[in-house]
Amino acid sequence: MLYAGTHWRSAVSRGDSLLAAMEVQAPLDASELLLSFGPHFGREALDEMTTRLTRLGLVFFDDFFEFVGDYPTWCTFRAECPI
Repeated sequence: MLYAGTHWRSAVSRGDSLLAAMEVQAPLDASELLLSFGPHFGREALDEMTTRLTRLGLVFFDDFFEFVGDYPTWCTFRAECPI
């Protein structure tokens, strides 16, 4: 799950609420504009993470989105935030 958008900085600044919602001590990866969490296995886990993020006031697709699929090991992906 990638997390960006206008609300993520305020969610992080509220303390550990974002990290607690994702049940981690730190994001999988982070940059100035993007945070990445995962992997989360199964639809049920993804639905739970989406519910937790929306409870924090984040908006699906504007602030976070799911990146789901089966990919060969030679395939890599990159995400950027043009803000």
